[in-house]
Amino acid sequence: MAKKSQFILFLAQINNKLIDLLVSPKTTLPWLLNSVPGAGWVLPFLAPLRESGSMLPQWWIKRSAIGTHQRRDYGWRLGMVIQLLGLLGFCFSVFFTSGSFVAAGLLMSLAVLSAGRAFTSVFSKDIQAEYVAKRVRGRFTGLVSTVSGGLSIGLALLLITGLFMENRSMVAWSFVFLCGVVACTLLLSFPLTCKREIEQQQPTSLLAQFQENPLLTHMVLSRCLLLHAMLAIPFIGSSLGAEQGINIGWLILVSGIASLTASYIWGVFSDREVIKTLALSASLCLVVLWIFAVFLQSLSQSMLLGGFYLLLVGYDGVRIGRKTLLLNATTDDNRLAFVGAGNTFVGVFLLVSGGVLSVLYTYLGTQIMWYMLLCLMFGIVHLFKLNKPLQGAVSA
Repeated sequence: MAKKSQFILFLAQINNKLIDLLVSPKTTLPWLLNSVPGAGWVLPFLAPLRESGSMLPQWWIKRSAIGTHQRRDYGWRLGMVIQLLGLLGFCFSVFFTSGSFVAAGLLMSLAVLSAGRAFTSVFSKDIQAEYVAKRVRGRFTGLVSTVSGGLSIGLALLLITGLFMENRSMVAWSFVFLCGVVACTLLLSFPLTCKREIEQQQPTSLLAQFQENPLLTHMVLSRCLLLHAMLAIPFIGSSLGAEQGINIGWLILVSGIASLTASYIWGVFSDREVIKTLALSASLCLVVLWIFAVFLQSLSQSMLLGGFYLLLVGYDGVRIGRKTLLLNATTDDNRLAFVGAGNTFVGVFLLVSGGVLSVLYTYLGTQIMWYMLLCLMFGIVHLFKLNKPLQGAVSA
């Protein structure tokens, strides 16, 4: 039963990765909307809605009836159902609407999809802690990224070669494929259960969670600073496509290769020394961002793609290290509170950052990467301070 439960959890994580790949506000969705007349108004909303929409509801979910229910798998499956509804919305918008209705339909479907991800994000941590041993959690996360990286490579090659159909049709039918995969995973998941004893506690505000948990405050601050490695990726990807003329298929291919070659290794490292993994991977992002900031206009396309690969490898380490750290530094009693409060704050941070970066990009262009570099540097320095309160929690 344990092996079967791990397989179901593994399949669910692969689903999330495929959704992130095929319903990406950084690549596929903007490219899809470029072919829709009058859809330009949607573009600025895609990334903030996708990222913050999956984080902002998490504090409410944590305090709701389902968030305080003993059966954690109920909320997890509810999230999969909501994501399935969002994917069905994408299918309907692409195949049965036209003009501005396509743009509006995609935007609403993205909002539903993000809400579903909020539920799965809150409850999947407890389920993963239940069925995946502490010593191999980083490897489990890394293996998920590796497999999804291989799948993304296959998609990228199909997009580059146009082997079966033109790219827009292929992306549209990929939404149908995702609906089938998520539905199958949902049906397979019913034997999986996860029960937690929920103590009756006095209602605690979001602010009080941070005041009572200095560890949570440091973890969220570290995450917000290190997130600037991720926030830089869309700007670089846009520059590579618009200014350097690199096909979107190549960017997806590089992304898949990065996950395939690096994720499992980062997972192994994070199981051994999670803070060192975060520092090393963030430092790699810092170096690559500096190279792009200085030499973006003078490097060849192959060198630019190589730098893009290293940046994705570095952020993969940051992402896997952060997830492993959260699982290992929390307990069954406080994990849900950390996830709900932390992700809600990060969601607000992303919305504010989106507005700030939009204004800065208007005036600075690609020079905005120097701002990213500065924030990332502070994030690396903060890891040394974060390490002290974590030593006891991670080793416990």
